[in-house]
Amino acid sequence: MKDEVNIFEFAETFPDESACIAFLEKSRWPDGIPVSSSGGGEAYRIGTRPGVYKCKRTLQNFSVRHGTIFEESRLPLKKWFFAIFLLHSLKKGISSIQLAKYLGVTQKTAWFMLQRIRYAVEHEAFKAPLNGIVEIDETYIGGRRAGTRGRGAAGKTPVIGLLEREGKVHCEAVANVRTRSVAPIIRDNVRLGATLMTDEFQIYGPARFGGHR
Repeated sequence: MKDEVNIFEFAETFPDESACIAFLEKSRWPDGIPVSSSGGGEAYRIGTRPGVYKCKRTLQNFSVRHGTIFEESRLPLKKWFFAIFLLHSLKKGISSIQLAKYLGVTQKTAWFMLQRIRYAVEHEAFKAPLNGIVEIDETYIGGRRAGTRGRGAAGKTPVIGLLEREGKVHCEAVANVRTRSVAPIIRDNVRLGATLMTDEFQIYGPARFGGHR
């Protein structure tokens, strides 16, 4: 969209949910839906679930909302887009009470939307997940408490590190080094289609899904 759009142009550009999904899809994946090469399978649209895709090889589903401020919301993208339009268009901003009336949602929901939108605008890292070749490894930090060396070292805190080659770094402490702890971090911080470089530690095997190589 161009920088200045009036409400009529907005309505013409995003007349329904399908138009919003198509816009988000094209914005995120200009070269087409990313493929999952953890076996070389292509991804295809699920006809009964707009905005959701499945990898032919891994049979894992992923959504166009994945990794965006819309991911954990059940609200239609059209409402999200309109909220962004209003926040961008009104020079004095908009309150959660006003937004709730415009969108037909509760004030709590409107407040949540505004917080998400403002966070995305203010945090560049949120808008740009790690891409290209991303190296992933874990380490342990903490005191000198005696215990087992190596993975699972007693008395130390496990930390997962993600490094985008010639780019950004993301580190996050986890409760344990298991797939259920590591996979969400990869999903939330690595762009679909990126190439993951890991060692042979078994937790990383199941984490290679949903469009990651």
